[in-house]
Amino acid sequence: MSVEPQPPKPTPLPTWEFAGFWVRLLACAIDALIICIIFYGPVFLLLSMNLLGAKIQLDYVSMDLPDFLKLYKVPLRNICTVILAIYELLMISSSLQATVGKKILGIKVIGREGKRVGIVQSLIRVATKYYLHSIVIALILFSIMHSPFSNAMLMGGVVLSIAVYLINPLMVAFNRKKRGIHDYAAGTAVVRD
Repeated sequence: MSVEPQPPKPTPLPTWEFAGFWVRLLACAIDALIICIIFYGPVFLLLSMNLLGAKIQLDYVSMDLPDFLKLYKVPLRNICTVILAIYELLMISSSLQATVGKKILGIKVIGREGKRVGIVQSLIRVATKYYLHSIVIALILFSIMHSPFSNAMLMGGVVLSIAVYLINPLMVAFNRKKRGIHDYAAGTAVVRD
């Protein structure tokens, strides 16, 4: 009588404690504060010393520079958001797997099966997180350019964009694995380190 060999049992995956909404929001606030100090600090110092021959106009900066270097009527908050997105992209795909805010609070971003997030996954995550609502509006604006129902479609697009913008934090707050749209799109999760 021969006994058939049993296949090896799979190694159980570690169980992670998923980071909730409030700790993720606080980490994001810490990162935004760091980026704003790094970005806005020197800009406002130079502007206040009038070293750039520039003037602040509400939320915009206009500089007397050659045309090819001109930051004319570019909202500073948009530049800061792009810098924040690049910072997050590079930090979560690094060996730290976290931004400074996440590291301070003891959380990190993981990919499938707990592996480190690659640059492509990080790009998908960041683009979805910061720009999905803008992409929705752009697609709707593109589609209604020649539509007889353009006003109604535009209002519907604005409502859809706002819904996409608001659904993400609600998903993080209320789903079991605390994942937002950007986490699902990139195959990531934020866990306690």
